[in-house]
Amino acid sequence: MMAATSVAGPTTTNSTTTTTGSGPVSPVVTTEEPENGVVGVAAVIPSSSQEEDSSVQSSSLAPPKRRRSNRDTNRIRISADRTGQLQFQRMEQLFFQEIDNDDNNGARRTRRRRQCKKSTIPILPPLRLGNFTLQPVFQSPSIYTIDNFLTPNDLEFLHGTIECKQFQRSFVDQNNDDTMLDDNHRTSTFVSFAKQENAKVAAIERRAAQLMGCYTNDNIEPLQLVRYMPGQFFGVHHDMGDYNEETGEVALPPKSVLVKRRLVTIFCYLNDLPANAGGCTGFPHCNDLKVQPRAGRAVVFCNVKSDGLPDPRTIHAGEAVLDTINTSNKKMGTKKKQQQDKLQPPIKYGLNIWICED
Repeated sequence: MMAATSVAGPTTTNSTTTTTGSGPVSPVVTTEEPENGVVGVAAVIPSSSQEEDSSVQSSSLAPPKRRRSNRDTNRIRISADRTGQLQFQRMEQLFFQEIDNDDNNGARRTRRRRQCKKSTIPILPPLRLGNFTLQPVFQSPSIYTIDNFLTPNDLEFLHGTIECKQFQRSFVDQNNDDTMLDDNHRTSTFVSFAKQENAKVAAIERRAAQLMGCYTNDNIEPLQLVRYMPGQFFGVHHDMGDYNEETGEVALPPKSVLVKRRLVTIFCYLNDLPANAGGCTGFPHCNDLKVQPRAGRAVVFCNVKSDGLPDPRTIHAGEAVLDTINTSNKKMGTKKKQQQDKLQPPIKYGLNIWICED
C-alpha cells in the first residue's frame, strides 16, 4: 500500500534540466511506513475501540482517522474520502502492483514497487476493466495501450476542431507557474479546451475519469489538443516536474491551488502515421519502448510512485515527425512524383488527458 499524495504542473529547462510540456502540471503519490509497520496511502490511526483489533488495515475504504506525514507534506496525497480511496485503488491496481509472470491468468500480486527491471512484456494478456481493454506494453513501470479509447465520433469531433480553431506555439512550464518557449526542446503547437466545453469534451473527460476510478470529471485537467508538423518534436520530459539529465531525478513541484500536479497521463492519437514517419512516443528508461500512433489509441502511464514522489522511469518524448513523402520523392520518377505531390506530408495529432490531484 502507499500514502496518497498530489502532484503539480509544468516544468522548466536549463543546461541540465528538461522541462515539462505546455499546459497544466503533473503529480506524485506517497507511500510511508508508520510506526505500526503499515505501508499505505495514509496510515490509519485506530479509534480507542479499535486499538486492540489487529484486523484494522490501512486499506479500509472508510478509516476512522488518517494522518499526514510530518516529514514531507509536499508529497502527493489522495483524499481520504470514498472517492479518493476508489481512485487510489485503481492506481494501485494498474501501477503499484507487479504482474506475476507465472500466473497464467495474468493475476497481480501486491508488492512494494522496486527499481525498474526494464523488461518488456509483449506476451502478457490484456487487462479488462469494465468497458476498457488495456494491453500491457511494459512492466515496471506499468505502461498500457488502449485501442479505440477515442470513438469514431470523438475523432470526427476533434478533427472538426482542428479545422476551426487556431493553434498556438507549445511552451514549457516552470516551477514558478511561469511559461516559456524553447525551440530546442518543444516545437509543436496546441489548442486547449475549456473544462467540459461541450457534451463531446465532457464525454471524453468522463471516460478518462471512469478509467481511473473517479466518480466525477473534477480531477481531469482541461483537455489539450497538440499538433506536430514535419520536423516538430517534444524532447525528453516528465509530465510532473523538471527532469535533470545529470542526476536522472525529477523535481517534485510545490503544491499549488492554481496548477494541479499530474498523477496519470493518457495520451491519445487522432490519426495513423506510417511506420517510417516518426512521431512515436518514446520511453528511454523502458528499453527505448516506442508507441506507434494509431487513430483512437491511448497510451497510459503513471507519473508518480507509490511513495508520492515523481517516477523518473516514465520520462518520455514525442519523436520528430519525418517528411517521408518529400524524402522519397527525390528518388522517384517524374510520373510517380507528381502523384505523390498531391499527398500531404504526415502530420501528427494527439490529445493530452491528465488526471490530477484533488
